[in-house]
Amino acid sequence: MRSVTRVMQSLGFVALLGTAAPVVHAHHGPEEMIAMLTQRMEADGATPVLLYKRATEWRTLGELDKAVEDLQKAIELSSKFVDGIELLAEVYLAQGALEKAQETARAGLLIGQSGQECAAFQMVMARALEKHGKLEDALDTCNAAFHSYPRGNVDWYLIRGTLQQQLGRHAERVADFQRGYQDTGSTVLRNLKVDAMIDAGRADEVLPMIDQQVEACRLKSSWLLRRARARFALGNKAQAAEDLEMAIAELDQRIHPIHPDVTLVVDRGLARALLGNVLGAREDLERAQGLGVSPSMLHLLLEALAPEDVDRKPVPGNRS
Repeated sequence: MRSVTRVMQSLGFVALLGTAAPVVHAHHGPEEMIAMLTQRMEADGATPVLLYKRATEWRTLGELDKAVEDLQKAIELSSKFVDGIELLAEVYLAQGALEKAQETARAGLLIGQSGQECAAFQMVMARALEKHGKLEDALDTCNAAFHSYPRGNVDWYLIRGTLQQQLGRHAERVADFQRGYQDTGSTVLRNLKVDAMIDAGRADEVLPMIDQQVEACRLKSSWLLRRARARFALGNKAQAAEDLEMAIAELDQRIHPIHPDVTLVVDRGLARALLGNVLGAREDLERAQGLGVSPSMLHLLLEALAPEDVDRKPVPGNRS
Protein backbone atom coordinates (compact mmCIF):
# COMPACT_ATOMS: atom_id res chain seq x y z
CA MET A 1 0.00 0.00 0.00
CA ARG A 2 1.25 3.47 -0.80
CA SER A 3 2.30 5.90 1.90
CA VAL A 4 -0.27 8.35 3.21
CA THR A 5 1.66 11.24 1.63
CA ARG A 6 1.38 9.63 -1.79
CA VAL A 7 -2.30 8.95 -1.16
CA MET A 8 -2.88 12.62 -0.39
CA GLN A 9 -0.92 13.70 -3.45
CA SER A 10 -2.79 11.32 -5.74
CA LEU A 11 -6.13 12.67 -4.52
CA GLY A 12 -5.06 16.29 -4.53
CA PHE A 13 -5.64 16.74 -0.81
CA VAL A 14 -2.27 18.19 0.20
CA ALA A 15 -3.47 21.73 -0.43
CA LEU A 16 -6.79 20.94 1.24
CA LEU A 17 -5.09 19.89 4.47
CA GLY A 18 -2.91 23.00 4.39
CA THR A 19 -0.28 24.05 6.87
CA ALA A 20 -2.76 23.82 9.74
CA ALA A 21 -2.89 20.02 9.45
CA PRO A 22 -1.61 18.26 12.57
CA VAL A 23 2.06 17.37 12.52
CA VAL A 24 2.44 13.61 12.78
CA HIS A 25 5.33 12.38 14.88
CA ALA A 26 6.50 8.80 14.95
CA HIS A 27 6.18 8.58 18.73
CA HIS A 28 2.40 9.16 18.76
CA GLY A 29 0.45 6.01 19.57
CA PRO A 30 -2.74 4.97 17.77
CA GLU A 31 -5.04 6.44 20.42
CA GLU A 32 -3.32 9.84 20.21
CA MET A 33 -3.43 9.78 16.43
CA ILE A 34 -7.14 8.95 16.47
CA ALA A 35 -7.81 11.84 18.85
CA MET A 36 -5.82 14.26 16.68
CA LEU A 37 -7.52 13.13 13.47
CA THR A 38 -10.97 13.24 15.06
CA GLN A 39 -10.32 16.77 16.32
CA ARG A 40 -9.22 17.83 12.86
CA MET A 41 -12.35 16.40 11.24
CA GLU A 42 -14.62 17.99 13.84
CA ALA A 43 -13.03 21.36 13.13
CA ASP A 44 -12.74 21.27 9.34
CA GLY A 45 -14.81 18.32 8.15
CA ALA A 46 -13.95 14.82 7.08
CA THR A 47 -11.88 14.11 3.98
CA PRO A 48 -11.11 10.72 2.43
CA VAL A 49 -7.48 11.00 3.50
CA LEU A 50 -8.24 11.83 7.14
CA LEU A 51 -10.77 9.00 7.31
CA TYR A 52 -8.25 6.65 5.71
CA LYS A 53 -5.55 7.66 8.18
CA ARG A 54 -7.90 7.15 11.14
CA ALA A 55 -8.96 3.77 9.74
CA THR A 56 -5.34 2.63 9.69
CA GLU A 57 -5.09 3.51 13.40
CA TRP A 58 -8.34 1.69 14.21
CA ARG A 59 -6.94 -1.31 12.36
CA THR A 60 -3.75 -1.17 14.43
CA LEU A 61 -5.87 -1.27 17.59
CA GLY A 62 -7.92 -4.19 16.25
CA GLU A 63 -11.05 -2.02 16.06
CA LEU A 64 -11.95 -3.40 12.66
CA ASP A 65 -15.63 -2.38 12.65
CA LYS A 66 -14.60 1.25 13.21
CA ALA A 67 -12.01 0.96 10.46
CA VAL A 68 -14.67 -0.34 8.08
CA GLU A 69 -16.98 2.55 8.98
CA ASP A 70 -14.31 5.17 8.26
CA LEU A 71 -13.26 3.53 5.01
CA GLN A 72 -16.82 3.26 3.76
CA LYS A 73 -17.28 6.98 4.45
CA ALA A 74 -14.01 7.76 2.66
CA ILE A 75 -15.11 5.82 -0.42
CA GLU A 76 -18.51 7.55 -0.38
CA LEU A 77 -16.65 10.85 -0.58
CA SER A 78 -14.30 9.61 -3.32
CA SER A 79 -15.56 6.57 -5.19
CA LYS A 80 -12.23 6.01 -6.95
CA PHE A 81 -10.09 6.21 -3.80
CA VAL A 82 -8.00 3.15 -4.66
CA ASP A 83 -6.02 2.97 -1.43
CA GLY A 84 -9.17 3.24 0.64
CA ILE A 85 -10.79 0.43 -1.33
CA GLU A 86 -7.70 -1.72 -0.95
CA LEU A 87 -7.53 -1.18 2.81
CA LEU A 88 -11.26 -1.92 3.12
CA ALA A 89 -10.75 -5.23 1.32
CA GLU A 90 -7.84 -6.01 3.67
CA VAL A 91 -9.93 -5.22 6.75
CA TYR A 92 -12.79 -7.38 5.52
CA LEU A 93 -10.25 -10.17 5.03
CA ALA A 94 -9.00 -9.70 8.60
CA GLN A 95 -12.60 -9.90 9.84
CA GLY A 96 -13.12 -13.17 7.99
CA ALA A 97 -15.74 -11.53 5.77
CA LEU A 98 -14.36 -13.29 2.72
CA GLU A 99 -17.18 -12.56 0.30
CA LYS A 100 -17.08 -8.85 1.13
CA ALA A 101 -13.30 -8.86 0.76
CA GLN A 102 -13.54 -10.43 -2.70
CA GLU A 103 -16.37 -8.16 -3.78
CA THR A 104 -14.43 -5.08 -2.66
CA ALA A 105 -11.26 -6.30 -4.35
CA ARG A 106 -13.12 -6.92 -7.61
CA ALA A 107 -14.51 -3.39 -7.44
CA GLY A 108 -11.01 -2.04 -6.92
CA LEU A 109 -9.69 -4.09 -9.78
CA LEU A 110 -12.10 -2.34 -12.14
CA ILE A 111 -10.74 1.10 -11.30
CA GLY A 112 -7.06 0.30 -10.67
CA GLN A 113 -4.89 2.52 -12.84
CA SER A 114 -1.56 0.69 -12.60
CA GLY A 115 -0.38 -2.88 -12.70
CA GLN A 116 0.71 -2.58 -9.08
CA GLU A 117 -2.74 -1.43 -7.94
CA CYS A 118 -4.45 -4.23 -9.87
CA ALA A 119 -2.03 -6.81 -8.50
CA ALA A 120 -2.69 -5.70 -4.92
CA PHE A 121 -6.42 -6.38 -5.40
CA GLN A 122 -5.68 -9.74 -7.02
CA MET A 123 -3.57 -10.71 -4.01
CA VAL A 124 -6.46 -9.92 -1.66
CA MET A 125 -8.65 -12.16 -3.81
CA ALA A 126 -6.01 -14.90 -3.71
CA ARG A 127 -5.84 -14.78 0.08
CA ALA A 128 -9.62 -14.96 0.34
CA LEU A 129 -9.63 -18.00 -1.96
CA GLU A 130 -6.94 -19.59 0.20
CA LYS A 131 -9.08 -19.08 3.30
CA HIS A 132 -11.96 -20.71 1.40
CA GLY A 133 -9.68 -23.73 0.87
CA LYS A 134 -9.54 -23.16 -2.90
CA LEU A 135 -5.78 -23.49 -3.14
CA GLU A 136 -5.49 -24.05 -6.89
CA ASP A 137 -7.66 -21.02 -7.63
CA ALA A 138 -5.69 -19.00 -5.09
CA LEU A 139 -2.40 -19.92 -6.73
CA ASP A 140 -3.74 -19.06 -10.18
CA THR A 141 -4.85 -15.67 -8.86
CA CYS A 142 -1.41 -15.09 -7.28
CA ASN A 143 0.21 -15.83 -10.63
CA ALA A 144 -2.19 -13.39 -12.27
CA ALA A 145 -1.09 -10.74 -9.77
CA PHE A 146 2.55 -11.30 -10.71
CA HIS A 147 1.54 -11.04 -14.37
CA SER A 148 -0.01 -7.64 -13.58
CA TYR A 149 3.04 -6.51 -11.62
CA PRO A 150 5.98 -8.88 -12.25
CA ARG A 151 8.27 -7.41 -9.60
CA GLY A 152 5.75 -8.11 -6.85
CA ASN A 153 6.91 -7.72 -3.28
CA VAL A 154 8.33 -10.03 -0.65
CA ASP A 155 4.97 -10.64 1.05
CA TRP A 156 3.43 -11.73 -2.24
CA TYR A 157 6.26 -14.20 -2.80
CA LEU A 158 5.68 -15.57 0.68
CA ILE A 159 1.96 -16.02 0.04
CA ARG A 160 2.51 -17.70 -3.32
CA GLY A 161 5.30 -19.86 -1.90
CA THR A 162 3.04 -21.07 0.90
CA LEU A 163 0.38 -22.07 -1.63
CA GLN A 164 2.96 -23.88 -3.75
CA GLN A 165 4.26 -25.67 -0.67
CA GLN A 166 0.76 -26.77 0.33
CA LEU A 167 0.12 -28.05 -3.21
CA GLY A 168 3.47 -29.84 -3.43
CA ARG A 169 4.74 -27.57 -6.21
CA HIS A 170 8.26 -27.59 -4.83
CA ALA A 171 10.24 -27.20 -8.07
CA GLU A 172 7.99 -24.32 -9.10
CA ARG A 173 8.49 -22.75 -5.68
CA VAL A 174 12.28 -22.96 -5.94
CA ALA A 175 12.24 -21.35 -9.39
CA ASP A 176 9.93 -18.52 -8.33
CA PHE A 177 11.97 -17.70 -5.23
CA GLN A 178 15.09 -17.66 -7.38
CA ARG A 179 13.48 -15.23 -9.82
CA GLY A 180 12.26 -13.13 -6.91
CA TYR A 181 15.75 -12.95 -5.46
CA GLN A 182 17.16 -11.93 -8.84
CA ASP A 183 14.50 -9.24 -9.30
CA THR A 184 14.50 -7.79 -5.78
CA GLY A 185 17.84 -8.73 -4.24
CA SER A 186 15.94 -9.73 -1.09
CA THR A 187 17.94 -12.04 1.16
CA VAL A 188 14.60 -13.20 2.58
CA LEU A 189 13.74 -14.70 -0.80
CA ARG A 190 17.22 -16.19 -1.13
CA ASN A 191 16.76 -17.91 2.22
CA LEU A 192 13.27 -19.08 1.28
CA LYS A 193 14.73 -20.63 -1.84
CA VAL A 194 17.00 -22.70 0.43
CA ASP A 195 13.94 -23.83 2.43
CA ALA A 196 12.16 -24.73 -0.82
CA MET A 197 15.16 -26.72 -2.05
CA ILE A 198 15.07 -28.80 1.13
CA ASP A 199 11.36 -29.49 0.55
CA ALA A 200 12.13 -30.33 -3.08
CA GLY A 201 14.50 -33.13 -2.05
CA ARG A 202 17.65 -31.16 -2.80
CA ALA A 203 19.05 -31.08 0.73
CA ASP A 204 22.38 -32.61 -0.31
CA GLU A 205 22.80 -29.88 -2.93
CA VAL A 206 22.14 -26.99 -0.56
CA LEU A 207 23.81 -28.33 2.61
CA PRO A 208 27.32 -26.94 1.80
CA MET A 209 25.89 -23.42 1.44
CA ILE A 210 24.04 -23.80 4.75
CA ASP A 211 27.27 -24.92 6.45
CA GLN A 212 28.98 -21.77 5.19
CA GLN A 213 26.21 -19.58 6.59
CA VAL A 214 26.32 -21.33 9.98
CA GLU A 215 30.05 -20.62 10.19
CA ALA A 216 29.81 -17.04 8.93
CA CYS A 217 26.83 -15.69 10.85
CA ARG A 218 27.06 -14.34 14.37
CA LEU A 219 23.38 -15.15 14.99
CA LYS A 220 23.04 -18.69 13.78
CA SER A 221 19.62 -19.97 14.86
CA SER A 222 17.80 -19.64 11.50
CA TRP A 223 20.65 -21.38 9.67
CA LEU A 224 20.91 -24.06 12.35
CA LEU A 225 17.22 -24.70 11.76
CA ARG A 226 17.77 -25.04 8.03
CA ARG A 227 20.71 -27.35 8.56
CA ALA A 228 18.64 -29.48 10.93
CA ARG A 229 15.87 -29.78 8.33
CA ALA A 230 18.41 -30.70 5.67
CA ARG A 231 20.05 -33.26 7.94
CA PHE A 232 16.68 -34.80 8.83
CA ALA A 233 15.95 -35.08 5.11
CA LEU A 234 19.27 -36.88 4.64
CA GLY A 235 18.66 -39.20 7.58
CA ASN A 236 21.21 -37.61 9.94
CA LYS A 237 18.88 -37.40 12.93
CA ALA A 238 21.49 -37.14 15.70
CA GLN A 239 23.28 -34.22 14.03
CA ALA A 240 19.93 -32.57 13.28
CA ALA A 241 18.95 -32.81 16.96
CA GLU A 242 22.22 -31.16 17.99
CA ASP A 243 21.55 -28.27 15.62
CA LEU A 244 18.04 -27.86 17.01
CA GLU A 245 19.26 -27.82 20.60
CA MET A 246 21.80 -25.11 19.74
CA ALA A 247 19.14 -23.10 17.89
CA ILE A 248 16.77 -23.25 20.86
CA ALA A 249 19.52 -22.21 23.29
CA GLU A 250 20.24 -19.14 21.16
CA LEU A 251 16.57 -18.30 20.67
CA ASP A 252 15.87 -18.55 24.40
CA GLN A 253 18.43 -15.78 24.88
CA ARG A 254 17.16 -13.63 22.03
CA ILE A 255 13.38 -13.74 22.62
CA HIS A 256 12.41 -10.73 24.72
CA PRO A 257 10.04 -11.74 27.55
CA ILE A 258 7.74 -8.72 27.09
CA HIS A 259 8.20 -7.61 23.47
CA PRO A 260 9.23 -10.73 21.55
CA ASP A 261 10.17 -10.74 17.89
CA VAL A 262 7.49 -12.91 16.30
CA THR A 263 9.91 -14.46 13.79
CA LEU A 264 12.08 -15.74 16.65
CA VAL A 265 9.03 -17.20 18.40
CA VAL A 266 8.05 -19.01 15.19
CA ASP A 267 11.59 -20.32 14.75
CA ARG A 268 11.68 -21.70 18.28
CA GLY A 269 8.30 -23.30 17.77
CA LEU A 270 9.60 -25.02 14.65
CA ALA A 271 12.74 -26.21 16.44
CA ARG A 272 10.65 -27.59 19.30
CA ALA A 273 8.27 -29.30 16.90
CA LEU A 274 11.11 -30.94 14.99
CA LEU A 275 12.50 -32.23 18.29
CA GLY A 276 9.12 -33.70 19.15
CA ASN A 277 8.28 -31.15 21.86
CA VAL A 278 4.69 -30.71 20.71
CA LEU A 279 3.50 -28.81 23.80
CA GLY A 280 6.34 -26.29 23.55
CA ALA A 281 5.76 -25.88 19.84
CA ARG A 282 2.05 -25.27 20.32
CA GLU A 283 2.85 -22.72 23.03
CA ASP A 284 5.05 -20.80 20.59
CA LEU A 285 2.44 -21.13 17.84
CA GLU A 286 -0.25 -19.62 20.05
CA ARG A 287 2.10 -16.86 21.16
CA ALA A 288 2.98 -16.03 17.56
CA GLN A 289 -0.69 -15.94 16.60
CA GLY A 290 -1.36 -13.59 19.50
CA LEU A 291 1.35 -11.29 18.17
CA GLY A 292 -0.41 -11.07 14.80
CA VAL A 293 1.90 -13.28 12.77
CA SER A 294 1.39 -13.45 9.03
CA PRO A 295 -0.08 -16.85 8.10
CA SER A 296 2.57 -17.26 5.41
CA MET A 297 5.25 -17.35 8.14
CA LEU A 298 3.67 -20.35 9.83
CA HIS A 299 3.59 -22.99 7.11
CA LEU A 300 6.68 -24.93 8.26
CA LEU A 301 5.58 -24.89 11.90
CA LEU A 302 2.03 -25.93 11.02
CA GLU A 303 3.39 -28.68 8.81
CA ALA A 304 5.59 -29.93 11.64
CA LEU A 305 2.51 -29.97 13.90
CA ALA A 306 0.29 -31.77 11.38
CA PRO A 307 -1.88 -34.54 12.89
CA GLU A 308 0.42 -37.31 11.69
CA ASP A 309 3.32 -35.65 13.56
CA VAL A 310 1.57 -35.01 16.87
CA ASP A 311 2.30 -38.48 18.20
CA ARG A 312 5.88 -38.54 16.98
CA LYS A 313 8.30 -39.70 19.68
CA PRO A 314 10.68 -37.02 20.99
CA VAL A 315 14.32 -37.33 19.98
CA PRO A 316 16.10 -39.29 22.76
CA GLY A 317 17.59 -36.99 25.35
CA ASN A 318 15.51 -33.97 24.28
CA ARG A 319 14.76 -31.58 27.14
CA SER A 320 14.04 -28.42 25.13
